[in-house]
Amino acid sequence: MDPQQLKDVKRALGRRLAAWRKTRGLIQDDVARLVNSTRSTVAGVERGEQVVDRVFWVQCESLLQAGGELIAGYDEYRSFEIRHREEKADAARHARWGTVLDHQTITEASSPSRLPDPDRLLPTTGASTGDSVLVQDPGEAYVGVRQAIMIVARETSKHAMDAGASAAPHKFLTGHAALRGRPS
Repeated sequence: MDPQQLKDVKRALGRRLAAWRKTRGLIQDDVARLVNSTRSTVAGVERGEQVVDRVFWVQCESLLQAGGELIAGYDEYRSFEIRHREEKADAARHARWGTVLDHQTITEASSPSRLPDPDRLLPTTGASTGDSVLVQDPGEAYVGVRQAIMIVARETSKHAMDAGASAAPHKFLTGHAALRGRPS
């Protein structure tokens, strides 16, 4: 969603409030006083510069008898706002991780054949490893859970590299001492 669309929805909501206020013959100060707010808040909302909480909109809806239009507009704005935030977060994740987060890569990397075999999990006694279990990795060496997670991440990175992903995560993961079989 384009950020401009979100601003347009917010402005439209403010215009609805102003139209209902004028229809009822009230000024901004009247509305503010009757919904326990300030004139500057009402003015900012009407200009689309701010959106206040749902309580404000319920009070305005009741005061102006807007037939549900103000609440519906507020709910529409909030749903657009949530969608905008989610899309923005997705774009940031994609910018950071690129094709590593590709759906196919995630699906393949998390398939049962790529995860440690549960029959190879062994309980440990003592805290020398810093983990509660040991896992046998594909190279038949026993490693702690933290190292097993790094192994899965390394294998996922290698798979992503085969699919054309950036080399940066791969270089980091394969350069990690725990992944080269050395104690960290």
